[in-house]
Amino acid sequence: MSIEMSDNAIMCNNTDGDNTSEMDSNIISRIDNKSAGSERLIRTLYRDLDLISRISDNFSNTDPTQVGEFFITSIASRLNIAKAALFILESSQEDDDSQYMDQDIIGRGHNQEANDYIASILNNERDYLRLDQYVFSCVYHIGCGEVANDLHFTMNKGIFWINLKAGRPFNTTTNNNAPDRLYAGELERYGLAQLNLSYWVPLMNPERREVVGFVGLERFFPRNIDYDFLLHLSTKTAKALCTVILYRKLEKSRQNLTDQIHKLRTLYDVGRVLSAIDNRNNLLTQILSYAAKAANAAKGSIMLFDSASEYLETRVAYGVPEDIANKILNGTIITKKIKRGSGIAGQVAQSKVPAIVNDTNSNADFEHSKNEVSYTKSILCVPLLVHDDVIGVMNITNKNDGAVFDSKDLSIIMQVADQAAVAIYNAQLYELAVTDSLTKLYIRRHFFQKFSEEIRRARRTKKSLGLIMLDIDHFKSVNDIYGHQCGDYVLCEVASIIKNTVRELDLVGRYGGEEFVVLLVDSDTAGAKTAAHRIHKALETAEIVWRDGGKSKELRISVSIGISSYPIHSEEQSVLIQYSDVAMYYSKRTGRNKTTIFSPEVKEYVENELSRKAAKEESANR
Repeated sequence: MSIEMSDNAIMCNNTDGDNTSEMDSNIISRIDNKSAGSERLIRTLYRDLDLISRISDNFSNTDPTQVGEFFITSIASRLNIAKAALFILESSQEDDDSQYMDQDIIGRGHNQEANDYIASILNNERDYLRLDQYVFSCVYHIGCGEVANDLHFTMNKGIFWINLKAGRPFNTTTNNNAPDRLYAGELERYGLAQLNLSYWVPLMNPERREVVGFVGLERFFPRNIDYDFLLHLSTKTAKALCTVILYRKLEKSRQNLTDQIHKLRTLYDVGRVLSAIDNRNNLLTQILSYAAKAANAAKGSIMLFDSASEYLETRVAYGVPEDIANKILNGTIITKKIKRGSGIAGQVAQSKVPAIVNDTNSNADFEHSKNEVSYTKSILCVPLLVHDDVIGVMNITNKNDGAVFDSKDLSIIMQVADQAAVAIYNAQLYELAVTDSLTKLYIRRHFFQKFSEEIRRARRTKKSLGLIMLDIDHFKSVNDIYGHQCGDYVLCEVASIIKNTVRELDLVGRYGGEEFVVLLVDSDTAGAKTAAHRIHKALETAEIVWRDGGKSKELRISVSIGISSYPIHSEEQSVLIQYSDVAMYYSKRTGRNKTTIFSPEVKEYVENELSRKAAKEESANR
C-alpha cells in the first residue's frame, strides 16, 4: 500500500484489497523513525491496531447502525472531534429488480392510459433506480442534530460525487476553513450543508472500486499517523458495509422470491377454485376472499354492471358481518348504485385504469358511507375486463396492518382480476342458459338435471330429500284485474321470497306458469313441512305493492303447497314430482293457502275429484 499526501487529499492505492501485515510494517517503521521510546505513541499505535482488528472481526455484522456506531465513535475518540456522520449506499442501478415489477401485466386488455398508469405505479417505489443514480442515507452520527436522522438523498453528478468515486478523502473548505463555493450547491442539494462537516472520506468496495458509503468529519488536521489510522479503519469499515449491502440484497431477493411464491400460490388456488364452481354467488365470494387475503386487506367488494351497463351494483362484500354479506349476496339489501364515470369505481370502470387511493379523506371523488361497517380508509380498485369490455370492478379496501397499497398489491390483484373476470363472464353466460329470464330461478330442464344429481348423491349417502310444489292462489285474477305486467311483478316477488326463505344449498326452480318447485337437500318430510310453513309466513308478512300510473295497490298473495319426500314416498324423480303435484292440487281444492303432505288418501281424493270433473266435462260436451 502506498500513500500519497497533499494538502487536501490522500491517494490510497491498495493493490491487494487489504494488507494488514503491510500496515504493521508501516507502524513499526514509524516507531523506529520517530520515537521508539515514546510510551504515548506506542499506546496510540497499539490502540489503533486493536480498533482495526475489532472491526475486522465484525465483517459479518449485518446491522449498518452498529457498524456506523463503531466506526464513528472510534474516529471521534481517536481524532478528538465532536461531529461526524456515516452514510451508506441504500440502492443503485444494480438493485433494479425489474423481474419483480411484473411488467407482463401491462398491455393485457388495457388502453394506453391504463398501461401508463400501471407502469408508473409499478415503478413508484423504485423511481430513484435509474442507471445514473445512487441513493445514500445516514446510518449513524454524533453531534449533527435531529436533521441527520432522516437524511436520505440521491447522488449522481457533480464535483462532490466525482471526488467520492475517485476514492480520495477531500476537504470542502478552503485553507482558511471557509466553505468552498465549488461544493456549496451540491452540499445544499443533498442536505449535507446543514451538518457543518468539512472533511469527507469515501468508503470503497476494494474489489469493484465502487462507493459503498462515505464519512463526514467536522475537521481533520494532517498527521501521518492519523492518516494511516483513518485509511486503514475506513478500508475495514468499507468491507463491513459491503457485507451489510450484500445481506440487504440477499434479504430483498428472498423477500421477492417469497412474494412471487405467494402470488403463484394465490393464482393457483384461485384458478383451481374457479374451475370447480358453477354458482355465481359462490364464485364471487371465493374470488373476493382470495383477493382480499392476497393483499392482506380487511374489506372488499365486487361490483358488476346492471343489464343496461350503466350502473355498478355491489354483488358481494367481504369483511362485513356475515348476515349483511348474505343479504347483499341474495339481493335483500340493495346497495347504492354507482353510475359509470362517477366516483372511484365508476371512473375505473369507464377508463379501464386501476386506481390506488391511500387516503380517501383527501380524495374529492370518494364518497364515504355513514355506515361504520363499510367505512373505507384506503382503496385499490381494478377493472374486470373481458375481451376489452368492462363487466365490473373489484375493490380491495383497508389494509389489516394499516399500511398503504403498493405495486405488489396492484400486481397480484390485477392478475386475480384477470382470472376472475373471465370466470364471472362465463358464470353469467351459464346463468343465462340455466335460469328463467323473468324470475332468475332455474328453468325446468336444469332443475330436473340437478334433481337427478341430488337423488344419486342421496342414494350414496343414505340421506333424504324433500320436494315442495307451489302454486300462486288466484293468479289468474291478478292478471285479469291488474294486467300481465302486474302478474310478472308478482311472479318475481314470490320467486325472490321463496329463494330467500329456503337455504342456499336448496334448489329452487320455475316449474311453469305460476308454479314453482323446491328441492330441499338433506331434508325429510318434517323438514319440508317446516320450510313450507316459513314460506307461508314470509308471504303473509311481505309487502307486495303494485304501482301503476301513480296509484299503489297492496296485494295479498298466498300459495298452495304440496310435499313429497325421498325415499319415503318414492325413489323415482318423476313419481316424486307427480306426488307433490297431487298434494298441491289437494291444497288448492280444499281451501288454498295451505300445505299438504302426500298420502294414499290424498291421492284417492284427487283421483276421485279428477274423475268427477272429467265426467262432468264429458256430460257438458254432450
